[in-house]
Order: sequence, then structure tokens, then C-alpha cells
Amino acid sequence: MLALHPHCERCDAPLPPEAPARICSFECTFCEVCGEQLEQRCPNCEGELVRRPVRPAEHLDKYPPVAVNGLAPAIPVLSVTSDAAAVAFYGDLLGFRSCHVYRPDPAREDPTYRVLRRDAAYVHLTSFPGDGTPPGHVYLRVPDVDALHRELAGRGVTFHLLPTDQSWGTREMVVADPDGNELHFHQE
Repeated sequence: MLALHPHCERCDAPLPPEAPARICSFECTFCEVCGEQLEQRCPNCEGELVRRPVRPAEHLDKYPPVAVNGLAPAIPVLSVTSDAAAVAFYGDLLGFRSCHVYRPDPAREDPTYRVLRRDAAYVHLTSFPGDGTPPGHVYLRVPDVDALHRELAGRGVTFHLLPTDQSWGTREMVVADPDGNELHFHQE
């Protein structure tokens, strides 16, 4: 679901949900004037800027835009001992892709700070000494725990908890990375 960002990233012009706006595939958001000045190219990803769809007014109460100065979802930072092992787990098994990588010494695999994304979920991984102590715990909301279980089981993921209906009203499953960090996938 689009966040409907409330301001142009370039000039800070207000962009209410009904206003015309331009977005890239990462949902960087610009007003029409800035979009034209940028020649319909996102300065962040160099992707094409297209017209942002308008969310029908009757859906805005249930699915509101991002609040002005509101909080965005928290992004966990998990400590790992090996970037290569973490990439194999999060990328190959869980389907996350790398967005950004910082490695102070390109000749060495570690230490590394890596940003991963799958759908709208981000996870930051660090193998820098002192950047947290495993195990960490992350809760990720998903629309269908059972469908995700089938996908991950097909990739050979080992589960700490198979899809289970919890007494507090969610359906959850849990996996752990090679360093013991737990990812709890839950469906409301």
C-alpha cells in the first residue's frame, strides 16, 4: 500500500492525498513542478517518476497517508558475526535483497553494515564490534503466515516455531539466523 507521503522531498511543498504528485518505484515523492525540473527521473534511484495514484476518499479513514512528522516503522539493527553467512540466510533463504552496504575495507568481508529489504520490511545487519549483542528479536507483520511458511520451507528454512495460533489473537512463526537473532512473522 502506498504511504502517500505528505510533502515533496525536494521543495517540501504540501502534497495532500488528492494532490497530483510524482513517485518512483521506491515511493520517493515529488510535486509536479519538481518532477518536471527533474525530467521525471528520481534523483535517489534514477528511476522513472510516474503519476501517484489517488486513494479514494472513502478509504482514507481506514488507510490514512503517512502522518506529517509521524513515526515510520522501526527498523531493527541486528548484530551478526559474518556478513557472508547473514547474506546467505537473509538473501537466499528469506528473500531479502541488499539495498546498501558499507564496508570500510573493501578487501575484507567484515566488518560490514548492510541494509536489507523485502517488500516494505527493512532489516539492518552489522558485523562491527560493539554494535549490539545477539540474539535480537524482530517482529514482522505479514498478510499470510501460512503462505510465507510454504515459501520459506521450499527454500529449506528451519523453523523455531511453525505457524501457530497464539492466545493473544495472532498467528505466528519464528525463524532464527545463524547468530540466533529471531524473526517472528505474525499475522493479525
